[in-house]
Amino acid sequence: MATLDVSDIPVCAEFSDTFQVIRRPETIDYHGRVDIIEAPPVAVLGTIYPTGDNSLVRQSDFERGSETYTCVTPFRLRQAGPGHQPDMILYRGDVFIVTEVEDYSQYGAGFVVAQLSSRSHLDTAPLQ
Repeated sequence: MATLDVSDIPVCAEFSDTFQVIRRPETIDYHGRVDIIEAPPVAVLGTIYPTGDNSLVRQSDFERGSETYTCVTPFRLRQAGPGHQPDMILYRGDVFIVTEVEDYSQYGAGFVVAQLSSRSHLDTAPLQ
């Protein structure tokens, strides 16, 4: 097990951002259909930076930019699992879905690295 504790870095003022996390538990309604309930957003500290292939996706009937980010935070983000949908992240006016979560608790309590993917086809332009 690693002895290096880096759990304070993702919430350090020089590196971190505040973003919102929306949890989405699933319930089964009277007719046996899945009902997704969005919980109120929770403010979270962490470091978010662009990663992956963020190039233009061109199809015969549309074009869109794929946007992916990596999020490093001590908040226990969740991907899809039994009884819940993946967490949604509200960051800089855009909505992202948690597609993958890696447990890095060997580097500090609750420390996770999550991959985020844009949910919308049209994202906000970067700030100048």
